[in-house]
Amino acid sequence: MSSLNATTNLDPDWPLRLAAFARLRALRERHGADIATAAELAEGFEFEGERIRLSPPRQGIWKPRQADAALTIVTAPPHPGRPAPYDDHVDEAAGFYSYRYERTDADLPNNRAVRRAMELHRPLIYLIGLAKGLYQVVHPVYVTADSPGALTFRIEADAESWVFDPTHADVAERAPAREYATVTAKPLGEAKGDKVKADDPVLIIEAMKMENRLPSPVAGTVATLYVHEGDDVKPDETLVQLE
Repeated sequence: MSSLNATTNLDPDWPLRLAAFARLRALRERHGADIATAAELAEGFEFEGERIRLSPPRQGIWKPRQADAALTIVTAPPHPGRPAPYDDHVDEAAGFYSYRYERTDADLPNNRAVRRAMELHRPLIYLIGLAKGLYQVVHPVYVTADSPGALTFRIEADAESWVFDPTHADVAERAPAREYATVTAKPLGEAKGDKVKADDPVLIIEAMKMENRLPSPVAGTVATLYVHEGDDVKPDETLVQLE
């Protein structure tokens, strides 16, 4: 007898992001707001026996080697008397961020990593410098457009965690960001007694605006289907029992 659960069959890039977001939730509980220090971001989180930073060591874009696309983008904190190195800004009328490319080459690895996040519809973390060593944490954000002519990406925050211009936003009054402990399960029509082959898609689960088809780990017969379309399920919850 075999079973299918909500996390073990996800694209490997997703568990890394989920682990990063879980760490950010812990930091929110520590501070009572969506902020983090540079030291906390550098300390990062544990993932499959390794410690992974939440922020880049130097650059404004961070793609861990284990990730398929960029995980974090950063706007540096202001330095009195010095111009910002990049013209990142929020368009308050349109309700999105313009995030500048690294340098002027669209094909630099870091720019490609952000573009890949757009292609894969992956959620990212946006760190906005408030002061030296202190960042506002905005997540999830999504790359929704790429403008090579303007050397910018369009970044949009999840509607449930929308806040913006960090130069005057009260960080402590931010609405909580979306939680990630649940996904929405959408059966593909299999019912008790249906036969499936190994790697046949059995369910679609939707998490953070992305749909993932969960393949059957083995050939067999559906013994029990524990979820129905629209159900919310928790990580590691058994969804389907095969025999």
